[in-house]
Amino acid sequence: MNKDDIIKKIKSKGYWEINIHPDIYNSQRIKKQRIKEIIRSTIVELRGWDYPHFRDSKGEPYPTILNGIEKFIDWSNHIEFWRMTQSANFYHLLALREDWNEDVKYLNIWSRGDELKGKKWIGVFNTLYTLTEIFEFAKRLVRQNIFDTNIIIEVKLYDLENRILVVDSFNKHPFIWERKARIKEPWNYHKNLFSVNDVLGRADELALDAFIDLVYLFEWNNPPVESLKNDQQKFLQGRI
Repeated sequence: MNKDDIIKKIKSKGYWEINIHPDIYNSQRIKKQRIKEIIRSTIVELRGWDYPHFRDSKGEPYPTILNGIEKFIDWSNHIEFWRMTQSANFYHLLALREDWNEDVKYLNIWSRGDELKGKKWIGVFNTLYTLTEIFEFAKRLVRQNIFDTNIIIEVKLYDLENRILVVDSFNKHPFIWERKARIKEPWNYHKNLFSVNDVLGRADELALDAFIDLVYLFEWNNPPVESLKNDQQKFLQGRI
Protein backbone atom coordinates (compact mmCIF):
# COMPACT_ATOMS: atom_id res chain seq x y z
CA MET A 1 0.00 0.00 0.00
CA ASN A 2 1.11 3.56 -0.64
CA LYS A 3 0.61 6.53 1.66
CA ASP A 4 -2.74 7.56 0.21
CA ASP A 5 -4.10 4.02 0.54
CA ILE A 6 -2.97 3.84 4.16
CA ILE A 7 -4.61 7.16 5.02
CA LYS A 8 -7.82 6.10 3.30
CA LYS A 9 -7.82 2.82 5.24
CA ILE A 10 -7.24 4.59 8.56
CA LYS A 11 -10.14 6.97 7.95
CA SER A 12 -12.49 4.16 6.94
CA LYS A 13 -13.08 3.31 10.62
CA GLY A 14 -12.39 4.86 14.00
CA TYR A 15 -9.11 6.74 14.28
CA TRP A 16 -7.10 9.23 16.30
CA GLU A 17 -5.82 12.48 14.82
CA ILE A 18 -2.96 14.12 16.71
CA ASN A 19 -1.25 17.39 15.88
CA ILE A 20 1.59 18.72 18.06
CA HIS A 21 3.28 21.98 17.10
CA PRO A 22 4.54 25.34 18.40
CA ASP A 23 2.03 28.14 18.85
CA ILE A 24 4.19 30.41 16.66
CA TYR A 25 4.92 29.19 13.14
CA ASN A 26 8.50 29.16 11.91
CA SER A 27 9.11 27.12 8.75
CA GLN A 28 12.83 26.82 9.52
CA ARG A 29 12.59 26.07 13.25
CA ILE A 30 14.74 22.93 13.05
CA LYS A 31 17.17 21.52 10.50
CA LYS A 32 15.96 18.74 8.24
CA GLN A 33 18.90 16.61 9.24
CA ARG A 34 17.83 16.67 12.90
CA ILE A 35 14.27 15.47 12.44
CA LYS A 36 14.89 11.73 12.28
CA GLU A 37 17.10 11.82 15.36
CA ILE A 38 14.54 13.94 17.24
CA ILE A 39 11.85 11.33 16.62
CA ARG A 40 14.24 8.49 17.44
CA SER A 41 15.03 10.16 20.78
CA THR A 42 11.42 10.85 21.74
CA ILE A 43 9.48 7.70 20.80
CA VAL A 44 7.54 6.12 23.67
CA GLU A 45 8.03 2.37 24.15
CA LEU A 46 5.90 1.13 27.02
CA ARG A 47 3.89 -1.81 25.72
CA GLY A 48 5.62 -3.63 22.90
CA TRP A 49 4.69 -1.13 20.19
CA ASP A 50 6.28 2.29 20.01
CA TYR A 51 4.47 5.60 19.77
CA PRO A 52 4.72 6.81 17.12
CA HIS A 53 5.88 3.70 15.28
CA PHE A 54 9.50 4.32 14.37
CA ARG A 55 11.46 1.10 14.45
CA ASP A 56 11.29 -1.22 11.48
CA SER A 57 12.94 -4.62 11.56
CA LYS A 58 12.95 -4.71 7.77
CA GLY A 59 15.06 -1.59 7.62
CA GLU A 60 12.65 0.21 5.34
CA PRO A 61 13.65 3.84 4.63
CA TYR A 62 11.79 6.89 5.88
CA PRO A 63 10.40 8.77 2.88
CA THR A 64 11.76 12.28 2.87
CA ILE A 65 9.53 15.15 1.90
CA LEU A 66 10.55 18.69 1.02
CA ASN A 67 10.59 19.86 4.61
CA GLY A 68 10.83 16.73 6.74
CA ILE A 69 10.16 13.02 6.98
CA GLU A 70 7.10 10.80 7.16
CA LYS A 71 6.28 7.16 7.83
CA PHE A 72 3.31 4.86 7.37
CA ILE A 73 2.64 1.25 8.29
CA ASP A 74 -0.12 -1.33 7.93
CA TRP A 75 0.56 -4.38 10.07
CA SER A 76 -2.12 -6.35 11.93
CA ASN A 77 -4.14 -3.79 13.91
CA HIS A 78 -1.31 -1.25 13.83
CA ILE A 79 -2.14 1.15 11.01
CA GLU A 80 -0.75 4.65 11.12
CA PHE A 81 0.76 7.57 9.26
CA TRP A 82 2.87 10.35 10.69
CA ARG A 83 4.87 13.31 9.48
CA MET A 84 7.37 15.64 11.14
CA THR A 85 8.48 18.87 9.47
CA GLN A 86 11.06 21.60 9.99
CA SER A 87 8.42 23.79 11.63
CA ALA A 88 8.36 21.24 14.50
CA ASN A 89 4.88 20.21 13.38
CA PHE A 90 4.14 16.58 14.21
CA TYR A 91 1.00 15.18 12.57
CA HIS A 92 -0.26 11.67 13.26
CA LEU A 93 -3.17 9.54 12.04
CA LEU A 94 -3.56 6.42 14.15
CA ALA A 95 -6.16 3.75 13.46
CA LEU A 96 -8.25 2.72 16.44
CA ARG A 97 -6.78 -0.71 17.17
CA GLU A 98 -10.05 -2.13 18.43
CA ASP A 99 -11.59 -1.74 14.95
CA TRP A 100 -8.95 -3.92 13.32
CA ASN A 101 -8.92 -6.90 15.68
CA GLU A 102 -10.12 -9.82 13.58
CA ASP A 103 -10.39 -12.02 16.65
CA VAL A 104 -11.11 -10.46 20.04
CA LYS A 105 -10.83 -13.74 21.95
CA TYR A 106 -7.19 -13.14 22.78
CA LEU A 107 -7.89 -9.74 24.32
CA ASN A 108 -7.99 -9.26 28.07
CA ILE A 109 -11.64 -8.30 28.22
CA TRP A 110 -14.62 -9.61 30.09
CA SER A 111 -16.88 -9.63 27.07
CA ARG A 112 -16.69 -12.70 24.88
CA GLY A 113 -15.90 -12.30 21.21
CA ASP A 114 -19.45 -13.13 20.17
CA GLU A 115 -20.79 -10.32 22.37
CA LEU A 116 -18.70 -7.74 20.53
CA LYS A 117 -19.02 -9.18 17.05
CA GLY A 118 -20.50 -6.63 14.68
CA LYS A 119 -20.27 -3.85 17.27
CA LYS A 120 -17.98 -0.86 17.51
CA TRP A 121 -16.17 -0.72 20.83
CA ILE A 122 -13.25 0.93 22.56
CA GLY A 123 -11.23 -0.26 25.55
CA VAL A 124 -10.93 1.76 28.73
CA PHE A 125 -7.26 1.02 29.29
CA ASN A 126 -6.13 1.07 25.68
CA THR A 127 -7.66 4.54 25.51
CA LEU A 128 -5.99 5.72 28.71
CA TYR A 129 -2.65 4.33 27.62
CA THR A 130 -2.89 5.82 24.13
CA LEU A 131 -3.58 9.29 25.53
CA THR A 132 -0.75 8.81 28.02
CA GLU A 133 1.61 7.92 25.16
CA ILE A 134 0.55 11.00 23.20
CA PHE A 135 1.24 13.41 26.06
CA GLU A 136 4.42 11.60 27.09
CA PHE A 137 5.66 11.92 23.51
CA ALA A 138 4.84 15.65 23.57
CA LYS A 139 6.79 15.94 26.83
CA ARG A 140 9.82 14.31 25.23
CA LEU A 141 9.54 16.61 22.23
CA VAL A 142 9.63 19.60 24.57
CA ARG A 143 12.90 18.27 26.01
CA GLN A 144 14.41 18.60 22.53
CA ASN A 145 14.24 22.41 22.90
CA ILE A 146 12.33 22.89 19.67
CA PHE A 147 9.52 24.96 21.20
CA ASP A 148 9.45 28.42 22.75
CA THR A 149 7.17 28.99 25.74
CA ASN A 150 4.00 27.29 24.50
CA ILE A 151 3.01 24.12 22.68
CA ILE A 152 -0.23 23.15 20.97
CA ILE A 153 -1.43 19.56 21.40
CA GLU A 154 -4.59 18.78 19.45
CA VAL A 155 -6.18 15.37 19.94
CA LYS A 156 -9.30 14.11 18.15
CA LEU A 157 -11.06 10.75 18.00
CA TYR A 158 -13.37 9.89 15.11
CA ASP A 159 -16.32 7.53 14.62
CA LEU A 160 -17.72 7.43 18.15
CA GLU A 161 -21.43 7.15 17.36
CA ASN A 162 -22.86 3.91 18.81
CA ARG A 163 -19.42 2.85 20.04
CA ILE A 164 -19.37 0.87 23.30
CA LEU A 165 -16.89 1.46 26.12
CA VAL A 166 -15.47 -1.87 27.32
CA VAL A 167 -13.32 -2.70 30.36
CA ASP A 168 -10.38 -4.31 28.57
CA SER A 169 -8.79 -5.99 31.59
CA PHE A 170 -9.60 -9.18 33.46
CA ASN A 171 -8.26 -7.53 36.62
CA LYS A 172 -11.01 -4.93 36.66
CA HIS A 173 -14.75 -5.28 37.10
CA PRO A 174 -16.79 -4.86 33.91
CA PHE A 175 -19.51 -2.25 33.58
CA ILE A 176 -22.91 -3.32 34.89
CA TRP A 177 -24.68 -1.87 31.87
CA GLU A 178 -23.67 -0.99 28.35
CA ARG A 179 -22.04 2.41 27.97
CA LYS A 180 -22.53 3.74 24.47
CA ALA A 181 -21.52 7.05 22.89
CA ARG A 182 -24.20 8.89 20.90
CA ILE A 183 -22.09 11.73 19.54
CA LYS A 184 -21.95 12.04 15.75
CA GLU A 185 -19.07 14.50 15.52
CA PRO A 186 -15.49 13.61 16.51
CA TRP A 187 -14.34 14.11 20.07
CA ASN A 188 -11.96 17.02 20.32
CA TYR A 189 -10.11 17.56 23.59
CA HIS A 190 -11.16 21.06 24.56
CA LYS A 191 -7.71 22.05 25.79
CA ASN A 192 -4.92 22.43 23.25
CA LEU A 193 -2.63 25.31 24.26
CA PHE A 194 -0.15 24.49 27.02
CA SER A 195 3.00 26.02 28.40
CA VAL A 196 6.09 23.90 27.88
CA ASN A 197 6.61 23.86 31.65
CA ASP A 198 3.11 22.47 32.15
CA VAL A 199 3.77 19.67 29.68
CA LEU A 200 7.13 18.89 31.28
CA GLY A 201 5.67 18.74 34.76
CA ARG A 202 2.14 17.43 34.23
CA ALA A 203 1.99 15.36 31.03
CA ASP A 204 0.44 12.41 32.87
CA GLU A 205 -2.21 14.62 34.51
CA LEU A 206 -3.08 16.21 31.18
CA ALA A 207 -3.52 12.78 29.60
CA LEU A 208 -5.77 11.63 32.44
CA ASP A 209 -7.83 14.82 32.17
CA ALA A 210 -8.27 14.18 28.44
CA PHE A 211 -9.33 10.61 29.19
CA ILE A 212 -11.96 11.74 31.70
CA ASP A 213 -13.25 14.27 29.18
CA LEU A 214 -13.56 11.55 26.53
CA VAL A 215 -15.26 8.83 28.61
CA TYR A 216 -17.88 11.36 29.72
CA LEU A 217 -19.36 10.82 26.24
CA PHE A 218 -20.06 7.22 27.27
CA GLU A 219 -22.03 8.42 30.31
CA TRP A 220 -19.18 7.53 32.65
CA ASN A 221 -19.49 10.57 34.84
CA ASN A 222 -17.56 9.41 37.91
CA PRO A 223 -14.63 7.22 36.85
CA PRO A 224 -12.34 6.05 39.70
CA VAL A 225 -9.68 8.69 39.17
CA GLU A 226 -7.23 7.49 41.83
CA SER A 227 -7.38 3.92 40.58
CA LEU A 228 -6.90 5.04 36.98
CA LYS A 229 -4.02 7.27 38.04
CA ASN A 230 -2.38 4.28 39.72
CA ASP A 231 -2.77 2.17 36.58
CA GLN A 232 -1.36 5.02 34.50
CA GLN A 233 1.72 5.30 36.70
CA LYS A 234 2.33 1.56 36.47
CA PHE A 235 2.08 1.89 32.70
CA LEU A 236 4.59 4.75 32.64
CA GLN A 237 6.94 2.72 34.82
CA GLY A 238 6.72 -0.27 32.48
CA ARG A 239 4.95 -2.46 35.05
CA ILE A 240 1.89 -3.24 32.86
